[in-house]
Amino acid sequence: MAQRGTGEKRRARYHHGDLRRALVEAALEVLAREGVAELSLREVARRAGVSTAAPYHHFPDKQSLLAAVAEEGFVALNAAMKQAREASGGWAERLEGMAAAYIQFAVKHAAHYRVMFLPELKEPRFEEYHRLGTESFELMRGAVAEARPELSEPDTWVVAVSAWSAVHGFTSLWTEGFLGHKAARLPELEGMGRAVGASVASLVLHAPATKR
Repeated sequence: MAQRGTGEKRRARYHHGDLRRALVEAALEVLAREGVAELSLREVARRAGVSTAAPYHHFPDKQSLLAAVAEEGFVALNAAMKQAREASGGWAERLEGMAAAYIQFAVKHAAHYRVMFLPELKEPRFEEYHRLGTESFELMRGAVAEARPELSEPDTWVVAVSAWSAVHGFTSLWTEGFLGHKAARLPELEGMGRAVGASVASLVLHAPATKR
């Protein structure tokens, strides 16, 4: 028996009452192939095989759909980072693992990552999106607090933001192709993940306390 295509599977889920899931999967397809600019509720409806009015039962506008995709991304990212944080080994290995998990997630789930930090999602109405984003940062800040209990709370925040900026900065440069020809001089992604992770671990474990 021939396998059903992606569109047919989405329509089957819709007819079984899972319209929201079908719409999110259609959105991910558009994001992966064409980018945020080409995403619209009309196009998502077309790909899901439903009427143009159907998406509005779940998403009042494009930003709401993007928020749903971003929330799904943060759930997966947070799970990966939490697993690395709770792994066996010292803090150097665990912090390196958290950074590597972040990078691997962004590469494997590029469509999700592409929308997780969009400026238009800063609106207060996306409460779950903000909660999950905060949880993601708190995983790093909590790791810093446990690894460096001697740091004051302000210093813990400074180190956590610095570590987050390092891994997010590299990840964005890599996934968006901004490294250009420089990438040819770098190790494969796995090796770069280890290198960035080691740098993040060193930053966290050796950052000096602020003199007051």
